[in-house]
Amino acid sequence: MHLHVVSDHPCAESDSGLVQALNSLGHPTRHSVLSASSVPGAADLGHELAGCWADDQPDAVLALGWLAGLSAQVGTRDLATPVLQRLFAPGRSPAPERRRLESAVGRGAARVLAVCSSDADRLVALGVRRSLVRVVPHAVDTQVFRDEGRASAGGPWHRLVARPVDAAAARRLISVVASLPRCELVLLTTTATRGGLTTALPVTPGKPSAQGRVRLLDLEQQGAPAVAALLGSTDVVVAVDDDEPSLVLVLQAMACGVPVVAASVGALADVVADGVTGVLVPPPSAEVLAESLRGLLADGLSRESQALAAVDRVQASFGWATVAPAVLRVAEEVVADDRLLPVASAAAP
Repeated sequence: MHLHVVSDHPCAESDSGLVQALNSLGHPTRHSVLSASSVPGAADLGHELAGCWADDQPDAVLALGWLAGLSAQVGTRDLATPVLQRLFAPGRSPAPERRRLESAVGRGAARVLAVCSSDADRLVALGVRRSLVRVVPHAVDTQVFRDEGRASAGGPWHRLVARPVDAAAARRLISVVASLPRCELVLLTTTATRGGLTTALPVTPGKPSAQGRVRLLDLEQQGAPAVAALLGSTDVVVAVDDDEPSLVLVLQAMACGVPVVAASVGALADVVADGVTGVLVPPPSAEVLAESLRGLLADGLSRESQALAAVDRVQASFGWATVAPAVLRVAEEVVADDRLLPVASAAAP
């Protein structure tokens, strides 16, 4: 089977793991990443792909993200090529245009992949037929991210790592760290988030200080091996929001044997086994988050047992060796059923 993966989102680096896994299964898979995160940019990529596919038509297209879905459906508008669509946290964006297009690309796809059960329900609320929804989790490269034992962050200090997507999330984390003694916080950034996270660093007057205990680390300059090494000296990973960058970091941490404290929402609640591989806390309770971190940091035995369980859980359910065949089964299901081949796209202009 010949597949083409189209990505649009800030975690496109993790999508390359899926492409590599599909290729390793003997299914030639190409990968295109949207360079301009806009509706016109997505439409332009779609027209470009249509030209490529006229001479080299894939058996199926997998669109990862709502803009990628628009590109895929524009590109396949005149082709009998099914589109598999994956949407993360569908219907939750404050932008009306994005919600409208999520509904359109979801309804225009032959199958829609949800990364968790709550996302499946959101897709149905957007108008996607439940019979076309398949729950396939996100995954992590367990060859790069693996447990190689804990390294000290530095004396009696504890290290927390998080990947907030905006300044508001960063401020919540910084305020929590200010109440935790002998603890540093590393915030992972990208080009898209660096500016906002930098503005969150100044200390708020009249509040406990975390000055000198928070630093930013640029993911785009580090690369996956460096992030894996950082996690090897991390005590706990923190995820406070239901967003894809946080989910990717949580899976990477669990694969490296790092316990997680995460908000009990969306895919995070599906991935983290509360009390087994980490701790789930109700969002957005800063007090409960601080108390959970304080308790876990003070209990080395719990951290060690959760770390071991986290590695087992990822290897069993969230490695590409497990998830890629699940994606492939959905693609084969669609290609084998001529009734599902789209005649016209609901999203294409």
